[in-house]
Amino acid sequence: MQEMNANNRSCGSCTACCFTHAVAEVNTKSGEWCKNCSKNGCSIYDARPAGCRLYECWWLKGKGDESDRPDLSGFVMDGLDIPGGHDLGIVNLWEVTDGALESNRARQIIQAVLDQNSVIGLYIPADKKLSLRFPTTMTIAEREEFVRAFREFDHKQ
Repeated sequence: MQEMNANNRSCGSCTACCFTHAVAEVNTKSGEWCKNCSKNGCSIYDARPAGCRLYECWWLKGKGDESDRPDLSGFVMDGLDIPGGHDLGIVNLWEVTDGALESNRARQIIQAVLDQNSVIGLYIPADKKLSLRFPTTMTIAEREEFVRAFREFDHKQ
């Protein structure tokens, strides 16, 4: 039974994160559909592991409108704080549907993130590709520091 969160949103029929996010407890990798996922949803939803239970995409957290729900938009949005001695963070867009990161809505979000001087990570899990985009206000040295901290953080995960 899917419960509503504090934002009156629930996953419903959306299973996008079952493709985009790796979950060690069920031995899934980013870009591969979880073996517990089907067109009817998650077969272990009530007993899903912590890695699944604790994850909330930004849509679920109340960001965006109904059309930004990952199964409708074709991409999952989330964010991450990266420890590294600075306030480093990244906004992530994970592509679920081929070409979704080229949509007008994705482009609007990408531009809005960059306009707020934040870094954005564009992930295409099926192709195992990551592209980082930086705001124009970041210096080369700041970009290099971000990439160093990001790599260090990523290796610890």
